[in-house]
Amino acid sequence: LFCAAAVVAMLRGGAVPPSSGIDVERATRYVLESRGFDGGFGLGPGQESHGGSTFTGLAALALMGTLRRLPQPQRTVRWCVERQVGGFQGRPNKDEDTCYSFWIGGSLALLGAATLLQRAALSAFCLSCQFAHPTFGGIAKHPDTRPDLLHTHYALCGLSLA
Repeated sequence: LFCAAAVVAMLRGGAVPPSSGIDVERATRYVLESRGFDGGFGLGPGQESHGGSTFTGLAALALMGTLRRLPQPQRTVRWCVERQVGGFQGRPNKDEDTCYSFWIGGSLALLGAATLLQRAALSAFCLSCQFAHPTFGGIAKHPDTRPDLLHTHYALCGLSLA
């Protein structure tokens, strides 16, 4: 759903218009029904809340112009803030991971709450995952692991929000 809304928004130069082929009402209802009891969003109704699906759900609502219909947005803000343990976890009780710097940081930005990021802690975590090598570098998922393009990209995007 997020990808469809993003493509339409890019091709149409802004928010998803009613004539886009996306049933905005139905899509909005689906995203809102995918919100868990804890305030995060799962990949569908009744599924576990996750950082990536929280961002894509919120971003889809924003692209469709329906983010304002999110009831009690502070519940989602709280869920996102609770994921920061230095870096961000994608789900409760999981290890922090650099990619969630973007997924959760971006969610807070969409909700107008990016000021709640603990910037110094997020920066320190991402830097602890930086890989220095004479011929290549990058940012890994966790400290002391090998870097990859995905985690380098999302860590840098997340740091740009901080």
